[in-house]
Amino acid sequence: MKKIEIYSGTIDTAMQRLYDEGEPCFCEFNGKELYSTDSIDDAYLKVTGKTKAEHDKEYQEWHENYERELAEHKAKIPELTEQYRKNARGLVLDHELEFWDKIVPIRLDDLYRGMELQQTLDICAIMRDESLTYDERVRKAYKLFMDSGHSGMSASLTASMIRKFCPNGYDVADAVMNFRFEEKEK
Repeated sequence: MKKIEIYSGTIDTAMQRLYDEGEPCFCEFNGKELYSTDSIDDAYLKVTGKTKAEHDKEYQEWHENYERELAEHKAKIPELTEQYRKNARGLVLDHELEFWDKIVPIRLDDLYRGMELQQTLDICAIMRDESLTYDERVRKAYKLFMDSGHSGMSASLTASMIRKFCPNGYDVADAVMNFRFEEKEK
């Protein structure tokens, strides 16, 4: 039986490609073998464990929930902006407060909805905690950052904000971007 290479697409487009071959064939899709003799529901069951109708319904519910949550968040941006500006006082470097105030609504309206703002403030608080030694502060900030489950993009954004706004932020950001404590912590 002929194997068809599928490099991207959906279950639907993969199955249409198999059907269009006009002869028995198969492809590998997300680690599952799909055959030109499979129905759309067979393919969906193999890949997702759900029929196409069940999958589409679940996706539609997820999408509606996402849109509702996004609208609720956007409605809260003015209130959250004031809160993040207020909470930054005494944590963010004084000479960067004007810039912080400027970027807060921008960061709240992006993909991460301000997650990086809160983490920056949390790390600022750690770095201002003089009850800890400097090394303890950097390690604690490092652990907080590493436990946050960042993607590459969110990690880079947050590290940039830490450099800009936190006391000794360059040391913390360099530690996390270079995985400085990974071997020592194991």
